[in-house]
Amino acid sequence: MRWLYHVLNADSHTAGERYDPPSLASEGFIHASYRDAVAESARLYFAGRSVRVLQIDPRRLDVPVVEASTPRGPMPHIHGSIPRDAIRAVLELADVAGAPDHIELFSQLLGLQFVREPPDGPCIRLDVLPHHKNSNSVVHGSVIHALLDTVMGFTCKVELAASVVTVEISVRFLAPVFDGTLTSRARVLRAGKRIIFLDADVRRESELVAVAQGTFARLTK
Repeated sequence: MRWLYHVLNADSHTAGERYDPPSLASEGFIHASYRDAVAESARLYFAGRSVRVLQIDPRRLDVPVVEASTPRGPMPHIHGSIPRDAIRAVLELADVAGAPDHIELFSQLLGLQFVREPPDGPCIRLDVLPHHKNSNSVVHGSVIHALLDTVMGFTCKVELAASVVTVEISVRFLAPVFDGTLTSRARVLRAGKRIIFLDADVRRESELVAVAQGTFARLTK
């Protein structure tokens, strides 16, 4: 799975619940590119104009994406308007080369959003999506477990400059989650030369939905 990018005039209107440029009405789809084709798309179709680039998460689209064969290689066409929450960033053209191409890291597959310096320390957020849920329409326990595991490792990285591996995690689930945004934070309890102990929690707004204690080992080469 790959990120999708859409080039548009810098003054184009993107506010509202859904983005539907004129090409959707005239051609039946929205032109998009994969990362490495964005610069050429801008050169061919927006020469001399100031542009911006939308970074689009295909997991959040509720319309089909059809990959068309073109002389320039495969080009994704989005057959419908784009939900606002599928637009993950608005980039300058020069910044696209450093943006991601493939959605391949585990954290990216889950959709974890890393925040290094909120007022009360590093945290991770997760917007609940349909693929996070089990057959009962509740967020799967493994998703929350992964969120807790990741935030504890992330906290070790940010606060201790330590790369770690998980030794053990104990999780208690306190309430089911059906929707919304989850926020997870961790706290270092003790940091030894080799072993680090933490606790962590997950909240949906102010509601505490899960807690955990974890043991992590410093990673050495």
